Order: sequence, then structure tokens, then C-alpha cells
Amino acid sequence: HHVLCTLLHVMFFQGNALMMYVSALGFQCEFSTVFLNIRYFGVTTQNKCMYFIGGIGTLLLYSLTRVVIGTYFFFEIYAMKAKVVQYVGYNGFYLWLVSAMFVIAMSTAYSFVIFSSGKRLFILTTKSNKKKN
Repeated sequence: HHVLCTLLHVMFFQGNALMMYVSALGFQCEFSTVFLNIRYFGVTTQNKCMYFIGGIGTLLLYSLTRVVIGTYFFFEIYAMKAKVVQYVGYNGFYLWLVSAMFVIAMSTAYSFVIFSSGKRLFILTTKSNKKKN
């Protein structure tokens, strides 16, 4: 879905400044995906350093980019309804709002998982550590 989202956002950059702003504001949540992926690769390669960096980055950026800035994105689109409707129509406007609400709700739930996971978020338990216990 990242490829499709990127293609969608590239189309907006051919438009006007408002669409570029809305596109960039919505796409910024993907910065946290970098650290989620680093953490995942740390697990698959059993690399403790990579897992640690991914965990710290996730802890610092996930809720900020997906919940806080995502909520701002939602209200910014809503405040610019008349201008946004000119370019994407009512269907596009409401699709953006519903999509933003979905991402905010899903990200809020996962933020609770992140904050409740404690040190497991950034300290990798390898197979050799499990055998020792």
C-alpha cells in the first residue's frame, strides 16, 4: 500500500499548493514506518542494535506522527472543506476524513500497546537468551 499511497501523493504535487500541503501533512505519518521496519528487521536478523534503534524511534515518533499530527491533519482538512471540495469533490473530502479517523483510531490503540510493552519495545530477547533462562 505504500507504493500506491506514494503514487497518489505524487499526483497531488502536480496540483496546487493546497493539495501539496494536504498531501505532505497526511503522508508524514510514514516517518514512523521507517522505525517500525528497522525494529522488524532487527527481529528477523536477531540484531539487538537494530532492534534497539527501531524501538526507540518507534517510541518517540509513532504516537507523535500518527495520533497527534494525524489529529491536526483531520481538523486541518475539515477547516479547509470548501477549498478541498473544489479539488477532490465531496467524495474525496469525506474519504480523507474517514481515512484520517481510521488511522487515528488504529494508531491510538497501537500506541497503548507500545507504551505498555515496557523494555520489550527496544530490548531484543534472542533465542540464545531464552535458552539460558
